[in-house]
Amino acid sequence: MVVHIDPTKYNRTCPRCQATVHGTDVPTCPECSGSMIPACMGCGYDLAGLPRDGLCPECSTPVEKSYAPDLLENRSIDFLLQLHSGLGFVVWGILAKIVLSLGIFIMVIILMTAPISSRNFPVSYAGFKLITHTLDFGLSLLVLVGWWRITTPDPARVGTDLDIKPRQILRITVVFQAAAELAALVAIAIGTGSSALALGITDVATIIEFGNGIAWIVQFFAAMLYIQWLARRIPDTKLYADARRFMWLGPVLYVVGAFCLMLGPLIALILYLMMLFTLRKHLTTILYR
Repeated sequence: MVVHIDPTKYNRTCPRCQATVHGTDVPTCPECSGSMIPACMGCGYDLAGLPRDGLCPECSTPVEKSYAPDLLENRSIDFLLQLHSGLGFVVWGILAKIVLSLGIFIMVIILMTAPISSRNFPVSYAGFKLITHTLDFGLSLLVLVGWWRITTPDPARVGTDLDIKPRQILRITVVFQAAAELAALVAIAIGTGSSALALGITDVATIIEFGNGIAWIVQFFAAMLYIQWLARRIPDTKLYADARRFMWLGPVLYVVGAFCLMLGPLIALILYLMMLFTLRKHLTTILYR
């Protein structure tokens, strides 16, 4: 079934200069003279020369659909499902990490406040550290897999200037963080089994954690830019404004608020999760309405 779109009703974005072009039937951008012919929304095939009432020769998606406004509701179901499931992985992974951290904190408090005679440690400190880091690594991996799915390339943008840099940067940081998390876990495991290596392994783990921290900072700013980009395609002006504001508010809350009983980082985390929840809610509405 061919979806017919009023060419005068919507605006499109030029893939070269990002200018807003009125109407969907404009062949070239009036600002930079670049081609406004889109790629197939289903597979990314170049639709130049194909009739508007035809089908994509690669995936049989109606050509007319690819001329629709650049909104998420006009993207393929497979692409939207990747974003939706990825957001679920990230949100639930972060919540699980919070529960794990609280559990470890409560366990340590109980053990430290118990009478010395009644303290019974089933494992050594090194073993306890290895267990908690293994659990944390599993949850971190879940979050990273989530971000990998969230940054799935839009088939209609692959190979074009519209395939934005924040998405690509996010994917690079995700791979680096996964490798750093695994290396840190291996370093802890080796240090646990040999006291002679403990000092050297600690130094290696510190360097890895430092690199991971830098990657996390880069990931944060790239994620905020990427959320802004997705918010424009919903469209949700409030979510866009929140993500833009959080680019400076988040670091302020995290750094300055850390001196206020760690309330700042907690507030920053809540605001961060609220943005992800909002984005996932929009995707749920688009997918299942």
